[in-house]
Amino acid sequence: MTSSSDSAEIVINMERPPSLATTVASTIEEAIARGDMPPGTPIVESRMCEQLEVSRSTLREGLRLLQDRGLIDMVPHRGAVVTLLTAHKAWEIYTLRMTLESYAVRLTMEQGLYTRALLDTLHAQFQQLYTLARQGSPLHLIEADMEFHRSLCSHCGHEMLLNALAGLRIQTRRFIMFTKLYHTDLKTEAETHQPIWDAVQSGDVARAETSVRDHIREAGELLVGKMRVLEAAEDGSST
Repeated sequence: MTSSSDSAEIVINMERPPSLATTVASTIEEAIARGDMPPGTPIVESRMCEQLEVSRSTLREGLRLLQDRGLIDMVPHRGAVVTLLTAHKAWEIYTLRMTLESYAVRLTMEQGLYTRALLDTLHAQFQQLYTLARQGSPLHLIEADMEFHRSLCSHCGHEMLLNALAGLRIQTRRFIMFTKLYHTDLKTEAETHQPIWDAVQSGDVARAETSVRDHIREAGELLVGKMRVLEAAEDGSST
């Protein structure tokens, strides 16, 4: 006699290590985000393969991943080039991010997924923003800012949404590094997250959603304004 357990399908999930191409993509992505590879930098395949000690096929697979993430462009007769940053692109990123991130917060709250443990994590990260601001650590503050926003959305239960937001945060970090917005008032930067924290812990869904949208919109407007100034200066120097 066959038991139900014998006939049931057994599902086994095996954790696979990241592929070499994924590691290559992550390595180049980090260099781009840090500003080590500025916008418009050409990626010379022979030199990059030698530096990373990988084959050309592995590098090209990694570059395709970066192209999908919007970090490089494939230009005819030039090959891979680090994507240029423009005021319009900054606008696209922030308008999309404020819509998606506020929706992720709404999903999390509506499902009651801001657990005590998650709120404790968010509070610790929020306090860290003030600590880094007092220490005058702008680059660390950027990382802490991105991590706070990641945690804010991490339990929304929407994998595709989280993947999209991860890419947008990478792009945001690039713009901040490129425009040197981290040279602005650090204390103010920390304080801008206070309404988000207050709203999330209040349990008010509409208030939390609005606070996230307002925060990202204001940061985006500042960034777009900075990019327009840089573009105007560049246009003026070329005439």
